[in-house]
Amino acid sequence: MGALKLEPGSFAWLLDHDLRLSRRRFASTFAGMSTTVKVVVLLHAVVIFHLLAWPVARWIGALEASGNRPGFLLLMAGGILFVLPWMIAQSLTSATRALYVRGDLDLLLSSPVSARSVLASRAFVIVMETVGSVLIFLSPLVNMCASMGRPHWLAVYPTVIAGGFLAAALGIGMAVGLFGLVGPRRTRLISQILATFIGAIFLLGLQALSVVPPEVRRGLIAAIDAAAPGDAMNTAGALWLPVRAAMGDLAALGQWIVLALSAFALAASTLGPKFATSVVLSSSAGAAVPAQSTVQGRTPFRFRTTLGTAIRLKEWRLLMRDPWLSSQLALQIVYTLPVAVVL
Repeated sequence: MGALKLEPGSFAWLLDHDLRLSRRRFASTFAGMSTTVKVVVLLHAVVIFHLLAWPVARWIGALEASGNRPGFLLLMAGGILFVLPWMIAQSLTSATRALYVRGDLDLLLSSPVSARSVLASRAFVIVMETVGSVLIFLSPLVNMCASMGRPHWLAVYPTVIAGGFLAAALGIGMAVGLFGLVGPRRTRLISQILATFIGAIFLLGLQALSVVPPEVRRGLIAAIDAAAPGDAMNTAGALWLPVRAAMGDLAALGQWIVLALSAFALAASTLGPKFATSVVLSSSAGAAVPAQSTVQGRTPFRFRTTLGTAIRLKEWRLLMRDPWLSSQLALQIVYTLPVAVVL
């Protein structure tokens, strides 16, 4: 790396900086572990995930080999409807976090650095983090399916990576749009609520699809089988482009990659100035009128209960003062609610 000289302020220089910070955040997950322990933990996780994916891969292989193409397409469409909203929700959360949490964007943008380069490098890191979190769960299934004599499953990798670029473009556009609609103070909370809603509505829909009567599923399969050109259920239409790409259709995969990269380039090139304005507003959003510690005529607070109750009330009060943390907890609750109902 010493021989590689990056021009300060360039996209590559900013990207190298953001990737270094991302690696440090990931390494902090294993804080206190030696290198040997980290390697052993990661290897055990990889082996366990692949063993868990093996029976699922066999079941999917049996469905794919059964000749029931509409049923297999419905299964793949369900997977796409789960992964894409997940990435969009995570990209929206990451874009909002970049505006509020890092606290370095206002310094970067006050320097002689292009706002488009700053946004492009930060957006690229959002893509990598989003795609990485998805592939952690998908790669064992894809690898097991490919190892069972179905190499076209490897097309899932470029499909998901391209989906990450599209999701980042949508997430950043939504974050900047929220700044213009509701202002910097409300954007942080509303973006998290919106991300929760986007991810949860499709997750709940997938759970509902798995518990509907078999007659309904057979009706959906029949609708796919009998769809006419131009219908929403016609698998040759634009809505099914990522599904065909994930199934190994090279023409659809190429179109999907071009669409995703074009959307990412458009967002990075056009939203740079608005992103810079949002950064300045978000950095000054906390400088509101300070709350008065004492108010005339106000009765001072007194503890009239036990110590344990007082501590719980204090924690609830702190939780209510932090809508961001409350929305994060709501996100976890919504995502685990379907599993809890099934159990």
